[in-house]
Amino acid sequence: MTRLRIGLIGMDNHKGEAYKRELFNYPDVEVIVLDLNDELPLLTGDLSAVLFCIEYPFWANLKDMESLIQTCSKHQVPFMPGFPFRCSPVAMAAKTAVERREIGDILAVKASYHSAAHTDNPQHSMLANTVHMVDLISWLAGSIPQEIYTMMADGNGDSYAVDAAFVYVRFDQGVVAVIDTGYSRSSRFFLAEEDIRLELIGTDGVISMDVFAAKNEFYGTHPFQVQWKYYGDDLIKHMIEQFLENIRHGRPLPVSANDGLRAVAAAWAAYTSASLGQPVLIEPIRIKHKGQVSG
Repeated sequence: MTRLRIGLIGMDNHKGEAYKRELFNYPDVEVIVLDLNDELPLLTGDLSAVLFCIEYPFWANLKDMESLIQTCSKHQVPFMPGFPFRCSPVAMAAKTAVERREIGDILAVKASYHSAAHTDNPQHSMLANTVHMVDLISWLAGSIPQEIYTMMADGNGDSYAVDAAFVYVRFDQGVVAVIDTGYSRSSRFFLAEEDIRLELIGTDGVISMDVFAAKNEFYGTHPFQVQWKYYGDDLIKHMIEQFLENIRHGRPLPVSANDGLRAVAAAWAAYTSASLGQPVLIEPIRIKHKGQVSG
């Protein structure tokens, strides 16, 4: 059995820890936790691949991520950004339906990513949620984000509503999307840890999807202790299974480095737009890759 050495970046969050725990389940995988500026294992050609947990704080700036990808490319180390929501059975079924043109051409997307408030900095939640929603919409619609406009506000001193944002995105091929995102729900009253829903509006129909629809209602003994407990597929597990399977067989990775860069660029553009109060063009991504690094 060939042993894989996987570099893992983005451990400053609970999902990064979930990535690591899942990788530890594979006896042929050794996990090397890396920093954005730690290039030594890459320069020595000592890694089988790099998995980047796309969660805030996951980058200092876009150039840091570009530099990391270029280093991976130079040494032919496969690099994959982590977007586990693509592995949702609901999302995969929607992707298949779109590819079969069951709803014709996609015209617009209405999406929401809601989470309970648990941060003191409003930019964190808007950035963290927007990056995943832009990638999911891009993947489902087969379109690249080009321009973004964001309206964002904090909770005006209400600790139960940290922030709220509406993100409007124009994609190529004429697709437009609006994303209701942020940690704008009170942690006392919002029942779900995460709630992701999309409507894909096409020329011949509409697809409605709820990523975390598989849930039970949980009632505790304390006041306000009511929750939606998700019992569906482990999306991080499915993503890492695909990642390792493709690495072992030398196949292109399910998510390309450029997919990650585009989503990150869009998230930062959304924050810039909110600061300026006007639409912002999303900088095009043109990084080329060598070897097995997917792009």
